Amino acid sequence: MSDFFQWLSGGSPSAIIFISAIGILLVGLTLIYIVAFIQGREISFWLPKIGEKPNKSKDSAGVGKKSQSGNPSPLISGVESRVQLNLPERLKSFRTLELLGYNLASVLRDIRDPIVNAINQNGAVVRIIVLDIESEAGITVESHSNRPHLIIPEMVNGLEHIRDIQKRILPHTTGRLEVKITSWIPSCNMILIDSNDENGIGKIGINSPAFRQPMTGRIGLIFTRKEFATELDYFVKSFHALWENEKDCIT
Repeated sequence: MSDFFQWLSGGSPSAIIFISAIGILLVGLTLIYIVAFIQGREISFWLPKIGEKPNKSKDSAGVGKKSQSGNPSPLISGVESRVQLNLPERLKSFRTLELLGYNLASVLRDIRDPIVNAINQNGAVVRIIVLDIESEAGITVESHSNRPHLIIPEMVNGLEHIRDIQKRILPHTTGRLEVKITSWIPSCNMILIDSNDENGIGKIGINSPAFRQPMTGRIGLIFTRKEFATELDYFVKSFHALWENEKDCIT
């Protein structure tokens, strides 16, 4: 070993080349680890390992992230939540559907036919809660909205969609549509499908009644019973509590 160090300290051309090569190698490895760290990759110094680059496009929407329990994050953009929930397909075989929103006009517009078919053919039960236009809450939403001219027309559209479904329900079907209006301003909108079943799922929309924005600017949560049973139960119980509150909701 002493001969090796004497060779290095001798300043021979071969020793200088060797030392330079080692230096370049160390600098290169350091730069590689720094770049990997900045990119958010998983790094291990022993045994040396650099993980894959995280998918930022998924992380930005909350898809693919892990919660503290290790489950994928339920947070998702408004547009992607509709794609993931895939209501027209999911509603082909549902047994219970519970909807809560200010007017539900955009939701009901696209799923009236599946709802009617499920009630008439499968005996499905559908419960809907919408905001009472004439209540103090309805007036408050309209007066504080950034686009007040849209509030009443959208509420009317929602009610028209509900009436259309009611008219098409067969008289002797075992399924049913139940509708209530509330004088309470919902803090979110809900779509709960077979929520008490093993494959139950719920989509919770987060948006402010005072600030109406396009679907691309909204965020939501999707809870499946298999992955987020506790969280799903919270919203299911909230819906049922509102439904049973006869003081705030009327048929």
